Amino acid sequence: TCGGKCDGESCEPVTHEFLSFEDPNGAVLVRKVEKCGCVDRCYREDYFVSYWEELAAENETERAPVVQSVREKVINVGRCRGGCSGVFLPDRCFPSPSTCFLRIPGGQAVCAPATSTVYSFTGVGGVPLSVASIASCSCMAA
Repeated sequence: TCGGKCDGESCEPVTHEFLSFEDPNGAVLVRKVEKCGCVDRCYREDYFVSYWEELAAENETERAPVVQSVREKVINVGRCRGGCSGVFLPDRCFPSPSTCFLRIPGGQAVCAPATSTVYSFTGVGGVPLSVASIASCSCMAA
């Protein structure tokens, strides 16, 4: 965790590394902050989440999938950090400015996911899993 004075900005991890070790429940991933800095922009930060993936092979004689092994799959899902101070969004009209059936008030923007990538794999028990990973962040309406 970072803390400190940053006139109008936020103090956030600028560089960090991830350490992995084993405990009785499996692999554990810990983030170690190396350097903090003052940040006033919206940015994507690495954030790793661990899932269990089931790898299957086909049984030659019965032509049916057989669980071959289970492995840990670590995905960098990311998270949006930083601020959007000074970014104010105007009021919007739906469906168009000339025909305004619904006015959506503007206001202070927030740092939120802008684009993402979806990873699909088979979880334990053959359950299909889809995990969204944040690709980029941007200042958007709340």
